[in-house]
Amino acid sequence: MGIKPDTFDHNCVCDILLDILEAQEKVDPANSHCTSGCSTSLQELCGGLNATSPYTTIPVSLICKGTCEYFVGRGIRRTGTGPDVNVYESIAFRVVDVDPETCCATLELLQAVPVAQTTNDEKTQVGLANLLFYFLDQGAFGRYVNTGICITVDLNCFCGVNCHPAVTPGPFTG
Repeated sequence: MGIKPDTFDHNCVCDILLDILEAQEKVDPANSHCTSGCSTSLQELCGGLNATSPYTTIPVSLICKGTCEYFVGRGIRRTGTGPDVNVYESIAFRVVDVDPETCCATLELLQAVPVAQTTNDEKTQVGLANLLFYFLDQGAFGRYVNTGICITVDLNCFCGVNCHPAVTPGPFTG
């Protein structure tokens, strides 16, 4: 299912994420911190549609098996050196690593807008997905921020992957 003929082929979500990871590492090998479609995004990232690519990341959203809803990743980050923490949620991720044997992946949560700007009603799975797509539709596209928050997921739990157009996320400031 991947773009390469020798791609690992027992799970199409795993295959696509392996392809994305390989392409991201080619254009930005030092970046290992925690009409749209996947092939178009891969071409944008690798400079296939332009002479060179200014992008480092293909944000992805995963669709859960059974529910057909977007997966909401959650992570915790310290607010400083003390015991205080903030919880972050997102449906957009940067692929950090994929184990082709187990089909487990390390994903970094990407933020399109600060979580503090969302309401409790918007923090449901469908609400968070709609909120992200609303912000992207209102001109926030390309304004992803790396959070440095990584989670590990079993890619066998997903039935679909939605690739967003390639971007270069900004640094986390929260």
